[in-house]
Amino acid sequence: MASRKMTKEEIEGWEKLYAKDLLIIGDFLKQSTPEIKVYRLFFKDGTQLIARWIGSSDSDNGLEPDDPFYEDLYELDFKVVKIEKKGSALNYKENECIALSYHNWFEKFEPYEGKI
Repeated sequence: MASRKMTKEEIEGWEKLYAKDLLIIGDFLKQSTPEIKVYRLFFKDGTQLIARWIGSSDSDNGLEPDDPFYEDLYELDFKVVKIEKKGSALNYKENECIALSYHNWFEKFEPYEGKI
């Protein structure tokens, strides 16, 4: 199925809904390109992963919409290719698909050009 371009109003609505997310994940979205699919991700606890970006999705925190702590999230989905360094809070495994949001985002990233 072919995708269509979002209207200006749809873009503005999306940016408003995910404003808190974009403060954290916005740099990645701005710098990523369709040509680059694999990244080295650096996390605050020292974890360092090689991961393939496989997509993005809307999600929530699992609470009921009428719960005062309910929130919508925008997540980026990756598949862990290799764990280069285990940090103190590492909870990912190789070949695992992970969803990263502003709650568990990495500190730094770079395109990965090595062999997989």
